[in-house]
Amino acid sequence: MNPKKPFYKKPVFYVIAAIVILAVIVVVLALNHDRKMDPDPTPDTPPQTEGGAALPMGEVELIDYKFDDFTMKPRNNASVTLPVEGQLALPAGTERVPVVFVLHPAPRGGEGETANGYYGGYENLLNSLAERGIAAVSINIAPQYATAFGEYDRQNAILMEHINRLMRAVTGEETNFPKDITGRLDFENLGLIGHGEAATGLFSAAEMTLSNVGVKLRGLLLVSPNTTFTAETRKLDVPTAILEAATPMSGANYDGMDIFEELAGDNLRDGFAVLTTLEEGSAYDFNSRLGSDGSDRYQSFLGDYAADFFNTIFTRVNTFVPIGMSVREPDELYGMPARSLVVSPKRKLILHPTGLDDEKMSKVHGDIMKNLATLQVVTDSEDASRDTAGSFVGPGSGERMYYRIRWEQKGATVVVILPPGEQDLTGYESLSLMLAVDPTDSLNKAQEQSFSVALTDVEKTRSSVTLSGRAALRMTAADGQPSALGEIRIPLDEFDEAHLKQIGAIELSFDQTDSGSILLWDLSLQKEIE
Repeated sequence: MNPKKPFYKKPVFYVIAAIVILAVIVVVLALNHDRKMDPDPTPDTPPQTEGGAALPMGEVELIDYKFDDFTMKPRNNASVTLPVEGQLALPAGTERVPVVFVLHPAPRGGEGETANGYYGGYENLLNSLAERGIAAVSINIAPQYATAFGEYDRQNAILMEHINRLMRAVTGEETNFPKDITGRLDFENLGLIGHGEAATGLFSAAEMTLSNVGVKLRGLLLVSPNTTFTAETRKLDVPTAILEAATPMSGANYDGMDIFEELAGDNLRDGFAVLTTLEEGSAYDFNSRLGSDGSDRYQSFLGDYAADFFNTIFTRVNTFVPIGMSVREPDELYGMPARSLVVSPKRKLILHPTGLDDEKMSKVHGDIMKNLATLQVVTDSEDASRDTAGSFVGPGSGERMYYRIRWEQKGATVVVILPPGEQDLTGYESLSLMLAVDPTDSLNKAQEQSFSVALTDVEKTRSSVTLSGRAALRMTAADGQPSALGEIRIPLDEFDEAHLKQIGAIELSFDQTDSGSILLWDLSLQKEIE
């Protein structure tokens, strides 16, 4: 008897195999044909921002609107009729979206000039926000700049009237609006932007909106503020960004620094604070109806800056480049040279002079030791009888103290001892220095400085990072002009040799140049911003 043949050796096997192979070929060809017929396939990855996170981008509708005027009765009971008009940039779609209000500055100062129409100078800003899925409203607050009433009564009343009317339009109660926006605006995710004088009044306006039913303030952006704010407003605990141009508004002196200092001094805040100063441009250039020829690039900058700031707040996904605490500080933003100062919540302050005693002892009660360097607490003040900073002029209208550190030979050091209980740095992301190179000191022989920062652990293992080519180490101020401060941020993982759980000393080592002079305002350990 012949042995039984295996199935794979029978003729029928080859027939079945051929049929299967042919079927696979047909399917593959069909799929390939369908792919070629699709002229615009969906990309594998969504659009990315500079911060690296995907954002919803969409079409925008720009709507001019005007509600009926309203009557305001200020504290002196003299009533006044005020307009309620503005522009709304609305993202396409039907979903409910966050909303940001924009408040414009006072007249620039020309004869007979008024602020009427200034609210129409933020089209780039409105579009940038709306393209990110954030509704943006620029409102006419020209009556705020009349001489009567003052104290931002008019500004606050106009803002609240806009909010209340738009809230009614969203619920369908207000029909005097050019478009049906029922259910579109989410006033529990609200932001405020103020420019110039409106930035100064933004804190007062913010406090007022917090008391309004159905409104939740999430963030503030101050553009070129020109006066400081009162103590009552310091209680506002929301993420706050401040943007300054190289040339401030008339009568201002980088007053955003005074506001930032108040925010930085409150270590109980949960909201981060950022101060960004451009190295070029005018404060007026952020508005197309106030800016000079070619100012559109600054309006684009403001649009990108605001969109990333508010997107980060509303989505809790960081697309706002300045606040990345685990990376070095950016040398530029959106293609323009800029320097930023950032304060993260619950940071640890190491050096920040508030008196002459700080020349010897740090904020963590460790000794400050000097070798071949001088360290002196100086006061930059408009009052000549109190000023000890000499020709150096820092930002802001207020009085400010700095450490003036000078060296006249390579190898000079300033060492801050960390006492037991303050030596564990593992809960922090970076070491931050906020400073300016003194343009008035002849010890700075070049336009840029360089030095090193080292951490030494209790076992005497030393890890050093050399600082060069950083924006904060460049001199930018002309003679007699304020020097903007910059931040140098060193991620702690760059100190890869020292044991971060037991750091005994922080050292500034002036080992790169033969001489120099810096004004150090702040040295701290920063946490990641969530």
